[in-house]
This record gives sequence, structure tokens and C-alpha cells, in this order.
Amino acid sequence: MESPRQIEAILKFGSKSSTYKYALLKALIDYVIEHPTEDSENGFHYVPGIYLAKKFLRYYWPLWKSRIRQGSSERTAIEGYFEAFEAEFSALDDEGFSLDTAEAVLKMLERIETATDLPTPYVKLLQQIRRTVIEMPVRHVRNVRGEVAPLFTAYLDGHSLVRGEFDTIIQKGSNQIIANSRAESYLQLEMKEHFHILIASRVYEELQELRFWIDSIITRQWYEQCLAYQGDEESFDHGAFFRVLSTRFGEREPLNQYQSFYRENGFIDFYTGDSLPSSFDVDHFLPWSRLPVNRFWNLVPTRPTINRKKSDRLLSLTDEFRYRRLPEHLDRCLSTDDELIKTDLTATYQKFYKRPAPDNQTEKVEQLRELVLRIYDNLDSVTVEKKITPEELVA
Repeated sequence: MESPRQIEAILKFGSKSSTYKYALLKALIDYVIEHPTEDSENGFHYVPGIYLAKKFLRYYWPLWKSRIRQGSSERTAIEGYFEAFEAEFSALDDEGFSLDTAEAVLKMLERIETATDLPTPYVKLLQQIRRTVIEMPVRHVRNVRGEVAPLFTAYLDGHSLVRGEFDTIIQKGSNQIIANSRAESYLQLEMKEHFHILIASRVYEELQELRFWIDSIITRQWYEQCLAYQGDEESFDHGAFFRVLSTRFGEREPLNQYQSFYRENGFIDFYTGDSLPSSFDVDHFLPWSRLPVNRFWNLVPTRPTINRKKSDRLLSLTDEFRYRRLPEHLDRCLSTDDELIKTDLTATYQKFYKRPAPDNQTEKVEQLRELVLRIYDNLDSVTVEKKITPEELVA
């Protein structure tokens, strides 16, 4: 496999003036983790530039709040954007929302994902980060000891890949303005994006097979580089670093709205079929540690004892779950016509299908069921933990 060698070369020999190369590689692996069964288009997978910006915000904001240095200089360009953003955001009438903690970025990203009218400071921040990511790590990370590591290339609408216009694409892509001020939603920004990282299908398949292992390697190398910047291991907050870059960082933050949705619409326990108690959990049907996606098709209500017992394991699927309980759950969610579900549906079809959802509900249910099961089978093929049976789960 060539892809792991290319990543190793980038990690070992690439520039070390900041941690941007680690963040870029991790963002690309995160994309693969979140889209493990994505179909290619014309032999490539397209990662939007604004997606990279969103991921850099997710990584760097809590690291900045935890005072973990990310470069040889006092602060990186992206950290400078955060300071300006805080000042602009504080002038907004946004009652009840604080930027003081490391975890605040999760609420910020939740708003970016689901808001229908993004405030100007959000849009400005994402575009500033996007420009820096394209001009710096995307431009330079492939250069390894005078040679190009062909892990990815860049694409801008209207430019031919055949003529090898990489530098032109970088320059024009970084200067592109996606939205001048306010935007209706993050999805709107993504749909307006004309700059993409392109990963060849063969490379994507290799990354998909080794994605969890590669993610661990990148995180470890990132940690060691931060130690070098810090210069004093005793003053370095080891726990904060790994907590921030873990998928578990704030994983339950957005789930309260789904809990309210299930309660208000009288859902039953997904795993037992019984009525839900007054206090119940929202479980990731496909474990969050393997698929960090909070959408209704990956979330089910259940008793806390069952949620704890299932933990990070896959359920051993029977025909009962494949052909009855899963489609019934999806159908019931869609039947509510709730705005939360509508938002999830729009995001899901944009993310996984690159098109709007069909009008026919039966067709939507079947396509979502196939999506869940396709990802399930993919996770099953790369997961070493033993699955839990339905009988063990409810015993």
C-alpha cells in the first residue's frame, strides 16, 4: 500500500513550523471515517475546502483554549483569527452562548451545521480558516524532500487536472469568496464551494481500510510535535491534548434535542420494543467511536442499562433488526415532519448522495436503511471488537 508510506513521509519530513500538516491529514482521515462507503465520482472523492475549515476550527479552538502551543511562533494565523472572532462575536446579541471554554466549539459547530441564518462572524471565520488551510498545508504538505507525495491533488471548477494547474488552482481557490456576509446554512456554504481536495479511488480505499490506525498515528505525531513546541513536558497538559482530539470530546453535546424529539413523539425502546422510561438514553446505533455522526438515522432511544451494555460495540444484526425495526424507526422519524429530522435529511443527502432527498417516503426509508447497513457492513469488516447479540443486550 502506497498511501501509508506517503503519510509517513509527510509526517517525518514535512515542514514543522506549525501543526497544520497534522490537522490537514487528520481532516482528510476524518472525512474518510465519516464517509466510509462513499461512491467516487469520475474515479475521485471530493473533499470540500469549507469542510477542511470546519475541521480545523474543531481541532484548533479547544487546543487554543487549553493553551497548547501549535507552532514555533507564539501563535498561528488561525489562532489570531480566533481572537478577532471572539471580539466580533461578543458584540452580537447571542444570549446564553459563551466562548470561554474549550467545549464551546462544539456548540459553535452545532450552530454552523444546523443554523438557517449564520451570523457574519461565523462565515468570516470559516472563510479565513479556509484561505489559510489552502494557502499553507494544502499547498505545501505534499512536498517531501523535493518530491510530490501523490496522496491528493486539488480541484477547482473550470480547471483541468490534465494540465497540472495545481499552483493556479491553489491561488484562485484560496482567493475565492463563498459568501459575502450572511449565509443560510453551512450546507449552503458547502454547496457553493468550488475548491476541493481530490483523493483517487484507489487511495481512498486504502485510507478507508486503515483509517482508524492512521488516525492514531497522526494524533501521536501531533502530540510529540506539540511537546517539542512546549519545551517543558511537565507544564504540558497531556490529558487535555488527547481529550480534545478524541472523537469522544463532547460526543453527547447535541443529543438533548433528539431525546426531546423521541419523548414528544412517543417513541419506544429501539432494542426491546417496550415503552421508554421517563429517563432514557440516546444511543449511537453505529458506535460514535467508529462513525462520529449525530443524525437521526444513527440515533435510537433506549434504556440507560442497555446503552451502557452495548457501549462501543456493533449489534449482531438479525433479520428482525435489518428488515423491520430499523426501517420502522426511520419511517416513524420521517413521519413526524419535524424540523430536526428535515435538517438531518437535507444534510444526509447532501453529504452522502450529493443530491436532494426524493419526495417518496418509502424510497427515503429504503435508501437510508441501505446507507446504515452499508456502513454497518464496512465497520464490521474493520472492527476487532466482538459484536453483542440482541439476546445479550436485553438480558
